[in-house]
Amino acid sequence: MTFAPMPNMPHPGARGFTLIEVIIALALMSLIMMGLVSAFATLGKTATRLDEHAGKGGREWLVGELLRTTLSSAIGQIKYTLPDQSQTIYFRGSPATVQWLGSMPARHGVGGLHLFMLGLEPCGDRSRSGTCLALRYTPYVREDSSARVTASPQTQILAENVSGFRIAYQSHPTRIDEQAVWRDDWTDTAKLPARLRIELAADGTPWPPMVAALGAIDAAGGRRIQFRAGASPSPPWTGSPQP
Repeated sequence: MTFAPMPNMPHPGARGFTLIEVIIALALMSLIMMGLVSAFATLGKTATRLDEHAGKGGREWLVGELLRTTLSSAIGQIKYTLPDQSQTIYFRGSPATVQWLGSMPARHGVGGLHLFMLGLEPCGDRSRSGTCLALRYTPYVREDSSARVTASPQTQILAENVSGFRIAYQSHPTRIDEQAVWRDDWTDTAKLPARLRIELAADGTPWPPMVAALGAIDAAGGRRIQFRAGASPSPPWTGSPQP
């Protein structure tokens, strides 16, 4: 008589894992998990650095686009009268500040003609410290208008922790054989410079130089000029910008 083997009884040829084999397998799995965690951490840091770089690059592009747009719309046809009855354009520039009359892009504000001033000033804010690049602006009205200033100029901080800032102005050649010259200031009361260049370093990083061609709106003969009420006809700032 023969008996069939019981179902729960191990086969004589079968063998299980030894304790050493189990420990080795667990050690290998731990090494693999450590490698994966390290790889994921490296990817996360890389993504963070890329996001920060993209954010800085986007900020630089937006600031450059705003300045190029407003500076290219600078107007030299409209002048104001000085106390000695002489007339001058609204543009005035130094290595540290520049003031001009131009058009505010509608996507950045209310649109229309504004008086602008760009320069450095103390940030003067609990959340910000050091020196900031600020753009001040206020709406413009004609010299013969009865409108009065009813509010202080608005201020937009364009860059923080500024460690370097310089403005240069390119002249218009008056003869065919004359070369355009870059100057540190602009005092001509009759015409705008041909171009303006801004060099800026913020947060320890130099920004790409910003160059704008001025007076583009004058090429249309002033037909696109739109006057808006609400400000004094004379420049609201003199000298260096104040916080």
